[in-house]
Amino acid sequence: MQEQGKVLKVEGNLAFIELEKRAACGYCHACDINPDKNILKIINDPKASAGKKVIVAIPDSNFLLIGTLVYIIPLFIFILAYLLGDGIARKFLAYSDQYILAGLAVAALALTIYYLLLRYFDKVYRNNLQHKPKIVKIL
Repeated sequence: MQEQGKVLKVEGNLAFIELEKRAACGYCHACDINPDKNILKIINDPKASAGKKVIVAIPDSNFLLIGTLVYIIPLFIFILAYLLGDGIARKFLAYSDQYILAGLAVAALALTIYYLLLRYFDKVYRNNLQHKPKIVKIL
């Protein structure tokens, strides 16, 4: 995905670029610097100066990967963990109402562990330049 923006300021090798706000921007958190404006902090490879208009490329693979990690995988983890907890409860517990609680407890535990791992790996891979937006052209 390519977006047009304006370089607000340059600090060292970083450029602060304001992008035009779009409908899809409400769901993306790539511009976490200022919630009221879409401002990206990215490496200024082509050495754009403040006030210049630029084209910024955001890798499309990011959206699919993030959607899968945040929505699809947790759904499968919840279902499988619930079935596992329910199955274990049926072997060891006598009352049927405890089966549901055991399934939900295992599912909640599995989702908590998954999201903690996801948060850890987000911090580890956050600086991976392959997934970062890039300035592709100065207008």
